Amino acid sequence: MTGVRGELLVAMNDEPETGLNLLQKGLQRALVARGVVPVHFQRSAAARRVARLAGKLGLARPLWRRTGPRVVVTVTWASEATLFPVSCFHEVVPFIFDCWPEQFDRWARLLERHRVRLAFFSARDAMAALQRRIPSLDARWLPEACDPSKFHPGKPLAARAIHVMEMGRKHAPVHEALRAGLSGFRHVFSAKDSSTPIFAGLDDLYRAMGDTVVSICHPRSVTHHAAASERVETMTQRYLETIGCGALAVGQSPAELRDLFGFDPVIALSERDPAGHVRELLRDPAAYQSHADRCLARLAEVGTFEARADTLIRSCNDAG
Repeated sequence: MTGVRGELLVAMNDEPETGLNLLQKGLQRALVARGVVPVHFQRSAAARRVARLAGKLGLARPLWRRTGPRVVVTVTWASEATLFPVSCFHEVVPFIFDCWPEQFDRWARLLERHRVRLAFFSARDAMAALQRRIPSLDARWLPEACDPSKFHPGKPLAARAIHVMEMGRKHAPVHEALRAGLSGFRHVFSAKDSSTPIFAGLDDLYRAMGDTVVSICHPRSVTHHAAASERVETMTQRYLETIGCGALAVGQSPAELRDLFGFDPVIALSERDPAGHVRELLRDPAAYQSHADRCLARLAEVGTFEARADTLIRSCNDAG
């Protein structure tokens, strides 16, 4: 456990837990468990509505900052809603995710406007891009994480009932090839897009993933080609959920994930014949059980919110 030196607070997300805020709430809980003091600036729904309006109106900005504790705040999509009113009176240390090239200039203005000295980015490419734009910024990589206790990885691959799952964003050519080439296999996917749920809640999703052999995973840089000249390749929750549920991650592996694990946990999918490759994997799932077990064990070492909280606290201590 890393000790907290000096005063460090964390702004809590008081909304009900959903798939959209797992990352914020998980990191916040882990920081509190490490001794960081929680603060609640937006406890009520009314306060959150005011904060969103204040962010849109540009009212979330430094006003009068006394010398005192820094506050860790999660920020996404270059929105200033979570920064109100905390940034008016405290130095903020943002944890930033969903930071994409089309909004880099907006992110740079946000960071400069709030006089941010130290910031953490879930995407390493985004971190590098904002560091180039703001040389005085101390930008650090803090990858996404998960809570393994939420998953259900116990069933062996050979005993699982769902052969292939595609959740959220799809890589269209691969998806169409799998739809056409997996006749006779149980292939689960959302009918429209990533906003169309096929499970009642997170626990139902994780139980289904714990009964899945192959989970198709591609980074957003593959499924959604950006028009911007800069590119962000990053891992997402889907990779961690897949590994945590004991399924085989099959698709394309972001460099971040390989570097974090120290090996490649993703089975690279054949672009020439994705359906044929998946059928080959499904012919003998037990042959890949040791790989799934190795990935699951490594996730417990490097993929948890506790690991991220330790890194964040250590970095804040080092930065002074």
